[in-house]
Order: sequence, then structure tokens, then C-alpha cells
Amino acid sequence: MKMRKIIAEAQAALDAGNCVVIGLQTTGESALEDHLARSRRQSFAGAEQFDGFISVTAFILSSFIGALS
Repeated sequence: MKMRKIIAEAQAALDAGNCVVIGLQTTGESALEDHLARSRRQSFAGAEQFDGFISVTAFILSSFIGALS
């Protein structure tokens, strides 16, 4: 949905006396691409190589924790 539509729907719900909760979802694809791009830039300096599964959730959680530090 586009923002204008979301805002209109939310306002209509509020006007009707309802509560509005807007949930956001992500596939983590952009976070993964960003991490891999940084890893490729650092690969010549000995950055880790990926031989198995890559956890997008782990990257997002790690970035979040790193931002709080």
C-alpha cells in the first residue's frame, strides 16, 4: 500500500473510534546486500567468507545491537 492510502485508511479508522496499528515487514534483503557489499570490500583485508547458510535475521539483530552500542 502507498502512504497516502495507508494514512487515509488509518484516519478513517480513527474517525470511527478504532485504534490503528501499522506493522512493517522486511525480507531483510537490503540488509543482507549491504552486509555482503561491506564484506566484499573488506575481503581483501581478511574478512570472513561465507561457506554455509546466511542468516538475514542474525545480520539484522547484529546491526540493531551494534547501533545501540
